[in-house]
Amino acid sequence: MKKNTIHKKASHFQKVKTRQELANEYGITTRTLNNRLKKANLYIPDGIIFPKYLRKIYNTFGIPSRKADSIAKSDSASDSALSGKDQPITST
Repeated sequence: MKKNTIHKKASHFQKVKTRQELANEYGITTRTLNNRLKKANLYIPDGIIFPKYLRKIYNTFGIPSRKADSIAKSDSASDSALSGKDQPITST
């Protein structure tokens, strides 16, 4: 018996995503994502993005790299780290 495996690229199409999740994959903001969708003449209904529309987006912009996803996550982590709440006080 063969195991049913999903190719990594195909796994992008298997579930619904929010615009925020999609923007994070590309390492951009939701506003930039919306502007790029508009410029590419892609109409994506409001709300969650279904696999049908994800295919259109990925065909237009390409499959996002894991590097962009990790950059977006590290940026948000560094932003929260720089919020000033837990910063050491230094004297000059």
